This record gives sequence, structure tokens and C-alpha cells, in this order.
Amino acid sequence: MTEMGVSIGAQTISITASAVLGLAAGLLYDILRQIRAVSGKLGGILCDVFFCLSCTAALFLLGMTFCGGRLGVWEGAGFLAAFALYLVGISPSVCPFFGICREKAKDFLKKIVKK
Repeated sequence: MTEMGVSIGAQTISITASAVLGLAAGLLYDILRQIRAVSGKLGGILCDVFFCLSCTAALFLLGMTFCGGRLGVWEGAGFLAAFALYLVGISPSVCPFFGICREKAKDFLKKIVKK
């Protein structure tokens, strides 16, 4: 006889994986924000499309890998909560660093182009 239901361990792994994925999505958003700042309107649109496709693919793979082929409400909520916490809590301290990196990369590329 087989047991029905989901184990607590599997639920813990799936919600943890979705939270880690939400944090990674926040980091990707910050990186793409820097690219969007210097790339103009078309670059911004392409960054947004890439971000949406990346999150969709990541959530699909999460559902297939950790959730037995289905993505439940808790996994989606964990993803969104971690993404929101990243934007509110971590992003304000990380964005200035990315801005410095962006400016240094621009200066470096200008030097290469001049040579």
C-alpha cells in the first residue's frame, strides 16, 4: 500500500529552493537594472523580456525538479516573498556597488575603444 501526501521534508526543500530562486531573481534584476541604465529604450525592453523569460524558466524548472511536476501556491509565494525582501532589504546596499562597477566598466571600454 502506498502513502498519499507530501512529506514535510519535500515541502521544506521546495519552499527553500523557491526562496533561493527569488533571491537569485532579485540579484539578476539588479544586474539588469545597471545594463538598462546605459542601454536605452530597446536595451531596457530586451532586459525586461530576458528577466521575464528567465524567471518563467526558473519557476518551471523549480516545479519540475523539486515539486514533483507541479508548482503550488506556497512555492510561488516563497519566490515572490524572497524577491520582495531582496528588493527592499538587500538591493539598496548592493546597487551602489553595481553602479561603481558599471562606471568602471564604461571607463575601461572607453580606453579600449580609443586604442
